[in-house]
Amino acid sequence: MEKLELSAYRPADYIPQEEGKTVLEDERQRQKFLVKMMFILLIKRLESSWMSFSKTLTKILDHHTNALKKIEQFEHSGKDTEAGSNAEEMEGQDEDNEIEELTLGKKNPVKLSDIEDIELFKSHINDDILLLKALKKNIDQFEKSFSNDEIRDEKLDALREVISQKQKQANKKLVIFTTYTDTATYLFDQLKDEFDGVGLVTGSHARSNTGLSFGRFEPLLDYFAPYTKLYKERHWDELYSKEGIDGVPDYRNWKQIMKAYRPDIYQKLEEPVNILIATDCLSEGQNLQDCDCVVNYDIHWNPVRLVQRFGRIDRIGSPNDTIMGVNFWPADNYESLLDLKGRVEKRMALMILGGAEIVETSEKVEQVVKDNPLIDQQTEKMLKQLETSWDDLEDEETTFGLDDLSLEQFRQELLSVLLQNREKYDEMPNGIFSGFKIRPDLFDDPKEGMIGLLGYPKRNPNKPDHLYSELHLFYTSPNEAMVLINRQDILSFLRQHKNNERIVPSGVENGDEETLKYYSELIDIFLKAHAKKDTEDNLEDIFKGRIFDKAKAESKSEKRKEEFAEDHFIAEKFDLICWLTLTK
Repeated sequence: MEKLELSAYRPADYIPQEEGKTVLEDERQRQKFLVKMMFILLIKRLESSWMSFSKTLTKILDHHTNALKKIEQFEHSGKDTEAGSNAEEMEGQDEDNEIEELTLGKKNPVKLSDIEDIELFKSHINDDILLLKALKKNIDQFEKSFSNDEIRDEKLDALREVISQKQKQANKKLVIFTTYTDTATYLFDQLKDEFDGVGLVTGSHARSNTGLSFGRFEPLLDYFAPYTKLYKERHWDELYSKEGIDGVPDYRNWKQIMKAYRPDIYQKLEEPVNILIATDCLSEGQNLQDCDCVVNYDIHWNPVRLVQRFGRIDRIGSPNDTIMGVNFWPADNYESLLDLKGRVEKRMALMILGGAEIVETSEKVEQVVKDNPLIDQQTEKMLKQLETSWDDLEDEETTFGLDDLSLEQFRQELLSVLLQNREKYDEMPNGIFSGFKIRPDLFDDPKEGMIGLLGYPKRNPNKPDHLYSELHLFYTSPNEAMVLINRQDILSFLRQHKNNERIVPSGVENGDEETLKYYSELIDIFLKAHAKKDTEDNLEDIFKGRIFDKAKAESKSEKRKEEFAEDHFIAEKFDLICWLTLTK
């Protein structure tokens, strides 16, 4: 496979090169990068399942065969047509739309008449077709032997063992996550005749081996998680009143009420789905507390996705005393090609450093990760927990666990507080402040200064429904513009001090002009440093030829896109929403 060039996806290599184009405009570089990513994604699919690899390989072979036919028609009739790369056709193969995220604007189709050496292009496509056919022949032979029970899928057999052991437990429910629809469908087809209550959820369909079929996945979840979806999330007050029940009955009595009044609901309880196979369409926004086990059949190299998958069952209100996870790490031969563990490890470290996903890494970041023992320890602990068990993730506040990679833990705390007194916080004006002394046991050299939250654009008093397009949480001091860089670190720092006594300098309380000027200058220090960092990041992206970060660009307001960083990050354009004074 390493000999593949995938020339049919790279027609821009065969046309005259235009001078003066930037990396973002260079179609040749764009197609070259897409082909490299396609190679990596092919390996990822092979690591996921041979079926996913086979289907994707067939699509690539078909594309090259069609490209060759176009060339032959052009040579025969002279009729011009596009030899566009169409690398984006791989998008539908991946639940993550990884190719879409990596494309640089709209593709520029290449006409066959623009190609300088059509015979060379044709020859290279022929070479690729021969290699692709050889690969296809091997995978077809494997499929034939597998269908005849002459060879085993060892990874699938390992999953069977996990499921078999789980079905012996009181709680039989488990959810199996995979990145690819082809793998999910393959697992369902292989397991549906072996186990009772097997369900499949993909982005476009949901079905089970009990005869259920839906155009969307939500109805199937009633069968998989009735405690959560039917008992906890739906209201049955009218039926409770008929039974003379004040409040909510326990789950056992609720089932009897359903049996008496709602046989359609009770039928869902009698025909459960216990084994749910799902793509990452289910990894966000769903509560599945009935289940106490997550299986990652393939490991996504973005650790946030692992957090989201596990978060479906690790929810407040779970009836389970313990929960667990099972991870299928790549075999050594795939790992050497993917370096998946290294990629996940690096992403975890970068998220701790920067509080965000980063597509590419610079030498500077690599060195920071390498030289920072705290990062290494946290990453090592994270990976060790992923490889062994999910236990002890939340034994203590300072434990580094999966939820530390996202803001979910803080959102849940905030929601709890808001539900108790939402009006109080809605009525708070901008500029509200407080303060505390930094705990000396947490830092060898605590930095006096301030923590604040800035909102952009500045509120218009004539628009009561004003919304901020940007929010910047910062911790700054006179000698260090960014004491802590990412939001998780700042919020964790605040959590460690949330029970501290309120201590605010008297000059702030009394509105002393010099004291307030000191804190105003701290804000200027932060904004100036932020503008410099923003400019450096953008320049580094351009000069190092990094791929355009679509999500990052879309997060900026339209007005922000038109400004230079130094013109944007000035105090007059921001509201100080709230702030804290920090003293030793």
